[in-house]
Amino acid sequence: RLCGTDQRLSTPNTTPTWLGVRQTQFDTDTAAVFGADIPEGARAGLTAYYMHTHHYDVLITRRDGRLYAQLRKHLFDMAMVTAEIPLPECSEVTLRITSDRSTYTFTAAADGGAPAVLGTALTAGLATEVTEHMTFTGTFLALFAEDGDAAVRRFDYKAVWEK
Repeated sequence: RLCGTDQRLSTPNTTPTWLGVRQTQFDTDTAAVFGADIPEGARAGLTAYYMHTHHYDVLITRRDGRLYAQLRKHLFDMAMVTAEIPLPECSEVTLRITSDRSTYTFTAAADGGAPAVLGTALTAGLATEVTEHMTFTGTFLALFAEDGDAAVRRFDYKAVWEK
């Protein structure tokens, strides 16, 4: 269980609720299964996180009693939800981020159904060379929760090592 607070991934100088692994290779497959019983207004999901001003998030949120999956992007001072789909009533949602040398791809699936592609994002947006603070820490693939608790039922991370 992740206990999400009002400290968000995009808020500077805070400690948002997240737990992650460093992305060690370009080719990755990261998936997490979340309980669909998140509270109204809460957000929980997976993030490709470089720093508070550079991250891509695939998440679930509940608004007006309805569950949605979203793709949210934050680059420099621009933050936006670039895709949103309503999800059917379900008990769990699988969120996935896959990556290769150029692109992250984000999907969501309710109760093990067919995944819906929410969109893609360029890996260059999370590169040290383009961020305003050259931290050299690299990108993390992480679970997160904001403004409410989330049950995480499974987390899988696979990196494909280059030959």
